[in-house]
Amino acid sequence: MTAVDYHILAPTDIAPEVWDEIAPPHARSPMVLHDWTMSTLQAPSQNGAVRVVVSGDPARPDALVPLLVENGPLERHEFIGNTDGGIDVPARDDTALEALARGLVSLPGAVNLLYYPAASRLFDHVAVAARGKALVLRKPQPTPSAPWLELDASWVEPERHIKKKMAQSIRRRERRLNEAGQVRVEFLEPAAHEVEALLDAVIHVEAQSWKQRAGTALLSHEAQRDFLRTYAAKIAHHGRLHITFVYLDDEPIAMSIGEIYNNGYWGHKTGFDERYSRFGPGILLQLYLIRHLAARGVERLDFGGQLDPFKRAWTENAVPTVTLRIYPYTLKGMAALGLDAAQQARRRALGLARGLLASLTSTRGPAQKSAPAAPAG
Repeated sequence: MTAVDYHILAPTDIAPEVWDEIAPPHARSPMVLHDWTMSTLQAPSQNGAVRVVVSGDPARPDALVPLLVENGPLERHEFIGNTDGGIDVPARDDTALEALARGLVSLPGAVNLLYYPAASRLFDHVAVAARGKALVLRKPQPTPSAPWLELDASWVEPERHIKKKMAQSIRRRERRLNEAGQVRVEFLEPAAHEVEALLDAVIHVEAQSWKQRAGTALLSHEAQRDFLRTYAAKIAHHGRLHITFVYLDDEPIAMSIGEIYNNGYWGHKTGFDERYSRFGPGILLQLYLIRHLAARGVERLDFGGQLDPFKRAWTENAVPTVTLRIYPYTLKGMAALGLDAAQQARRRALGLARGLLASLTSTRGPAQKSAPAAPAG
């Protein structure tokens, strides 16, 4: 049997309609579509290249994986679209993965597929392709990724599906919020020319949350901010962009930005103003959004990210994942391996130091006091 060829292409070498039809309909998510990769490439602050490893005929590929290649001498590759984890590469079937694995191993620099679905057969193909050519590191992740919620008409009343204590808490917070001022919820599907101003409001709300202190807010990340603006304009042109705001006296206090595609809602960013945290604006927004989506017949809500405690309040459905890194036996690949190992050792040492410090602090007892600091100078 003749082996299927692989090719290394630019994203512009593949027609959008061909790209988007590679994955079967049930496996298509916005993150594997052509628009997502092109938005990564076209964002104004993006300074890396994009390579696409293709399995089969470039005119009609059987599988592909788009990779962002960071600037610099090591040429690291990272799976575009899988930043939050749980995303498979687009493939027509399992047989297409063998050539794709050979293509991944052939790259000159390290490859990071991030939090990849643990059930994928791609792991087996990569292991075979890497023999004598690359080191493959796999590590199961304790928290699943890409949580989702199946919706039907009954979710028009979300309170019926959650624990009684949580429902009571939500009703109490909603009552207090309404007592604090006039509450308004907007569900928007803007045109492309309306996107810029709405995203300014989205970024402003998120910047009032813990994400800004943690350094993960859009306001602190130019590349993410540029990507979102570019991508939002694209999907607004196709009528897929969906933005939700919760207002208190005409001030936005919570937001969610996502898209409706393939009769599912895909969440990309959420946030709320911490000054109003006593009202639970984040969970109220989620309640309103679920109610709205169920009423219009949307069948699935993908939360994005990992299955954290907030999302567990709504669902236990998520994708078990494994980190997958490929280090080719090249100068660039081994240099990346050495650098990653050193960084991991440093993080481990810092974690041990913090744990030891916490342990020493807790055993001192409330009656003991630390010695006064020596005077400066």
